[in-house]
Amino acid sequence: MASCLIALGSNLGDSLSLINQASEAIEQFPGVQQVATSSILETAAVGGPADQSAFLNSALLLDTTLSAGQLLKKVRLLENQLGRQRDVRWGPRTMDLDLLLYDNLVIRTSDLELPHPRMTFRNFVLEPACQVACSFRHPVNGATLAELHRHLLTSANYMAVTGPGSTVLAERLAERSGGQLASGRPGRDDHFPDSLERALQLDPAGWVFSDGWVDELLCPPGDATSLAHWSDQRELIPPAKIVVAIEPCRLDQQPAWRRIIERPHRLPVLALPEGDLDGQIEETLAAIAAAGNLSGAGK
Repeated sequence: MASCLIALGSNLGDSLSLINQASEAIEQFPGVQQVATSSILETAAVGGPADQSAFLNSALLLDTTLSAGQLLKKVRLLENQLGRQRDVRWGPRTMDLDLLLYDNLVIRTSDLELPHPRMTFRNFVLEPACQVACSFRHPVNGATLAELHRHLLTSANYMAVTGPGSTVLAERLAERSGGQLASGRPGRDDHFPDSLERALQLDPAGWVFSDGWVDELLCPPGDATSLAHWSDQRELIPPAKIVVAIEPCRLDQQPAWRRIIERPHRLPVLALPEGDLDGQIEETLAAIAAAGNLSGAGK
């Protein structure tokens, strides 16, 4: 049997009753055995229309003989049965069921992405998930769920932006968030570690952005000078709370991009397609909100 983790969320209708209904229905799926259920936590809505009601969130740990695709179909059907509407992205919903992990499976298709692409920086996902599966390891970045959650709680509010268009995106994020842009590029400019440290000290609660990520220097294999510089600076630069990795459109640049993000670096990563600056800003600001979105009282 495969072990899998499902996140549940609701902020429309009788959310407490809906989450309990969904949990009971999933337990009745043929080929599914429910192993553990988290408590139900309340968090503010992230992204989407303003003035949404708070969400109730929970997590289920399951053992199943169903394939990931079969389980996804059943979960989507259950969402529909519980009144899920998909007309507004990140809008209010009666039920949101996300397949987070399925053993160590890694899938990236138009229908299903495993692990869930945004789970590593969402406190409202990691907090209940850690109640039932804290030792589960993310099959791409190598961290356990407990390590990812602790990283969000304890690391500095530093976001590294890498990939095509990183300069403009980092600048716009600093403007939109009221944060700061650390001068220089990590791993390339000798003054960057001091610049980042000063910015973080100036406003510890605010966010600091960098144009680039120090681990970019792992990209050109065999470049001894770059690797030596990377090694020196990596000791001085704190790990980013979130890395934003912009995926290049050019096929010849994608292998280098994959070498950066598909390693066990143990950091939360938000992967975004190249282009559509407004969409990138929306996604990234939602990630910032989710990283700091701590739960309220349990239900």
